[in-house]
Amino acid sequence: MKDIAYTSILHDIGKVRIPKELIGKSVNLTDTEYAKVQGHTIAGAAYIKRIMNIFQNDPSYSQYVDFLMIPYSICLYHHERWDGNGYPKGLKGTEIPLPARIVSIADTYDAMRASRSYNIPKNHQETVLEIKRCSGTQFDPTLVKVFLNIEKKLEAIEY
Repeated sequence: MKDIAYTSILHDIGKVRIPKELIGKSVNLTDTEYAKVQGHTIAGAAYIKRIMNIFQNDPSYSQYVDFLMIPYSICLYHHERWDGNGYPKGLKGTEIPLPARIVSIADTYDAMRASRSYNIPKNHQETVLEIKRCSGTQFDPTLVKVFLNIEKKLEAIEY
């Protein structure tokens, strides 16, 4: 679990390849723009994969390749949905690696609570209710139950 916590910060690293005007755009994206934004998952995973390839060929670092599978899977799959309607691959249910399923809930909580150019932040209770509503469609229902068991701790976080 600590490995997921330590590496989850890399989940959106692929966004460095997206033009800044798209990241901060306050109106709806065109289909082409949205496709570019969706590409951040593949780009982020590619960055991690490059590091893995370098480490694989260096005996002093090869022991870290398995560890790097965690941020790789998080980058690539954190926008997959439990019902199979996510991206980039349309994985469904437990086909989605566990670290990505966990980060998906955390990322959604953070995105809904934070002030961004494209949305009005929600309060804690509204955010929790939305995550609960999306249990079994967007999110792993078992992980949503875990989230609901700890959500009071999140309420103290200031945004």
